[in-house]
Amino acid sequence: MSEKLTFSVNTLPEFVAEPIKYLSVVTNSQTLENVVAGLLQQSHVYKGTGINNVLEIVQSTIKSGAPYYVLEFTSDRNKLRIDSSSPKSVSLVLDDHTYNHHSYAGRYLRFTKCLPAKGSKDYIIYHKATANWGPEKYEKDLTALVAEVFTGADMTLLTTCGPPNIAPGGSLTDLHEKASPSSTALYLPEDAKVSAETTADSPSGITDTLPSDVSQELYEYLSLVHLNALPDFTNSHVRATSLYEIPDTVVKLPVSLSSASLVTITDVNPVVFYDLASNPDCLSIQATTETGSFLTVNSGDVTWNWALSR
Repeated sequence: MSEKLTFSVNTLPEFVAEPIKYLSVVTNSQTLENVVAGLLQQSHVYKGTGINNVLEIVQSTIKSGAPYYVLEFTSDRNKLRIDSSSPKSVSLVLDDHTYNHHSYAGRYLRFTKCLPAKGSKDYIIYHKATANWGPEKYEKDLTALVAEVFTGADMTLLTTCGPPNIAPGGSLTDLHEKASPSSTALYLPEDAKVSAETTADSPSGITDTLPSDVSQELYEYLSLVHLNALPDFTNSHVRATSLYEIPDTVVKLPVSLSSASLVTITDVNPVVFYDLASNPDCLSIQATTETGSFLTVNSGDVTWNWALSR
């Protein structure tokens, strides 16, 4: 699986369209845990199973007025998704078997046949389409297809609004209700523990330009620092960080890392990431999703941002 790393200044990812599996924040604030807990109450990550009223939920989500939402239904290999980046635009992915057994769907909807990559382990053919949810020539075909294919589907809904109505037979859980931020001391090897006085006297390493080699080494080092956040990691990151040469840019950060801590949380709505990115108490934030990760360094005036996609 190929990966692509991009770097930008003062530009956060435009739209994160999936739940954040792990979120970690480097901070010197003693109250950031409470801030995160408060943000969790303002958004939701709903997980549903056995959903039988898909059409109703799609309609209510579009009409909810939420500034941010991502709604996805999954039934076997078939997927339906809408999100607030393009309201009323529906993305459909059907496997070959489902598409052939609902051939009427292709009368007016334009599906693109997607063949697996050469040498792919699983030879699965998909058919993809994007449609408008509303009065269109294919409206009846679209609603019939959704009702037939996605009855009893699994659901993920990221939103800032309350829960949708779930028809009998379905179940719904808000992952934010059980989410609880935790804090741990930030691990740094001894030679990286620069005193606050030394850091304050050093010129800031946060500027609006950053050479590519410096960007790469800073990204790699801070990624190791953030590994404290991953619940499935052992102390192998401690050895890795100890062996890694400390980049000069870390020493010149405007806030000392020696007394910092990591506030961590799992299963988070991306709006929490965006809110924290503008918080001056957050020196660095890393958000990991199913398909990539985002890393930011914040000085208040300038932010460095890395996006890893795979």
